[in-house]
Amino acid sequence: MLVDGIKKILRLRYPCIRLWENIVSCLRYPCAYVWRTLLFRTTIIAISGSTGKTTTKELLATILSSKFPTAKTSGTWNAYRFGGVAGTILSVRPWHRFAVIETAVGAPGDMKRLVRLLRPDVVIMLSVKRCHSNTFKTVENIAQEKSEIVRSLKSKNYAVLNGDDPHVLAMRDLGDFGTCLFGSSENAEYRVTACTSQWPGRLELQLFHCGKSYRIQTALLGTHWVDAILAALATGVYCGVSLEESIRAIEAVQPFWARMQPVVLPNGATIIRDEWNGSITTFEVAFSVMEQAMAERKFFVTSDFSDSSLSPRDRGRRLGRKVSSLADWAVFVGERSRYASRAAIQEGMSSEQVHSFLTVADAASFLQNELRAGDLVLLKGRTSDHLSRIFLAQLHEVTCNVDTCSRQILCDRCALLGFQWNAKFEGLMAPPHIYV
Repeated sequence: MLVDGIKKILRLRYPCIRLWENIVSCLRYPCAYVWRTLLFRTTIIAISGSTGKTTTKELLATILSSKFPTAKTSGTWNAYRFGGVAGTILSVRPWHRFAVIETAVGAPGDMKRLVRLLRPDVVIMLSVKRCHSNTFKTVENIAQEKSEIVRSLKSKNYAVLNGDDPHVLAMRDLGDFGTCLFGSSENAEYRVTACTSQWPGRLELQLFHCGKSYRIQTALLGTHWVDAILAALATGVYCGVSLEESIRAIEAVQPFWARMQPVVLPNGATIIRDEWNGSITTFEVAFSVMEQAMAERKFFVTSDFSDSSLSPRDRGRRLGRKVSSLADWAVFVGERSRYASRAAIQEGMSSEQVHSFLTVADAASFLQNELRAGDLVLLKGRTSDHLSRIFLAQLHEVTCNVDTCSRQILCDRCALLGFQWNAKFEGLMAPPHIYV
């Protein structure tokens, strides 16, 4: 925190420091382009899709690193705009047999730039869903943008595609590269035949491949992770790790920070952190998990969702109506939280069960006084609302209380939080070296 403060002062006092940082940022791309050319012994695996990229990357990197030197994207540093992909390329060393790299797009043209830099050997395409609605007006626009990385593959390359997603399945015809399909359809080489995930249990699934059936017990929460698991297994086998070894590696992987991540608080309550991505698609997944969960009391703590054409007022009302059927207690945060509260009460929840707060700090204080052992809390909202502070306030005093924040990092590692990670927060708070 002190270091960050000094850096801020220096930037204000000496503009040349800011200029130098901008120069370095501009140079990162051409340096990475040249460095990629020298990595001819490293197999570059690019992961794309609207959701699930980070968890897929963690699963696949765990599989490959069990047998080979493997580099990977740090946290969610996966975009062109912030230099994430270029930075990851520069972190790969010639002795790395594989590099597992996330690719995210935020605007038209991003993927073409990333393709010129990455020149991937293997591409995993997870799904195409509505996201970044301010720059991509339709799902078809998103599919066209993401397809650029598959279109770049040569005959010696390989694509691992979601056979259940029609937009992804259509990408199979974009070239003469090798392909592998995963999903639940009959034509999938890696096919899920059954899956279940009900809290306090975790995701279990039955995999069918090459005439054999495999039972997989994971530490992940939610059936939506099935695609990530199948994609990682299919790619791991293609890269030389047996299916049995890949399954054992996956079963040991814990949920990634703020991605349907259950954390047990010192008071015995469990908070499911899922506050990183606030798109409507991820909310639907969260609704499903809470609907099936078994707990003494269920709390749904939320602010708003993104990638929707609804007005803020209508979004609040929709949240209120939906949460009323899923939780025993509803906590709504933000300027328009009153609309969600009214809708939840109209749907049958009592005024004692519904609470709305203008600020994150007020919501955090309420939960500090209310939560007890056996409670299950789902924390869900837009990235810009930074609801992580509600969770972190259960561990220590949080000094940051801004309404919105443009920083694309998890609050765990923010200098404005008011406290920093130390050993007593092991397993509760993302450590500084995790780039999220």
